[in-house]
Amino acid sequence: MKAQFTFTPKSGYNIKDKLFGLLQNPDFLDYLTHSEGQEIFIQMSPAVKTSEKQLMYAYYHGPLLSVAMQAFEDAGYEMMNKLKTDYLLKVQCAASTMVKNGKEEPYLEDKGAMTKDRLRKYITDCIFFLESELDVMNIPDAEEYKNREYYGVKGFRSVRNPK
Repeated sequence: MKAQFTFTPKSGYNIKDKLFGLLQNPDFLDYLTHSEGQEIFIQMSPAVKTSEKQLMYAYYHGPLLSVAMQAFEDAGYEMMNKLKTDYLLKVQCAASTMVKNGKEEPYLEDKGAMTKDRLRKYITDCIFFLESELDVMNIPDAEEYKNREYYGVKGFRSVRNPK
């Protein structure tokens, strides 16, 4: 059984004063009760705020690529992995052209060079591609991206932070 707890150490003279918030957390106390007699691994790190772009990368490389990989396999592609799936999605949703030496040449945009807005549009395009071309209807957390496309920034924010 795994569990995560957050607490802010308080100032005080002894360790009990510093850990007061953790010792009063009912979830932490329940976890200790259920883990009696077992060795517990504890990992501590400061809570950090993750940027929106990092969250989008995590979403893309996590659930979205996994769903896309399965969708491509179901469509008949063989031996798919995340690298091949990423490439196929880039071909479909991040292909563009540029003029070089007077000729128009195709190229694939790099996700690392995309702005936050372009990355959001790329992920939305991937979602729409999977739904329309590969008939995938169970993409986790896709509604947030689709709502931004339908309702714009104001609707996107109100969907993310309903008040």
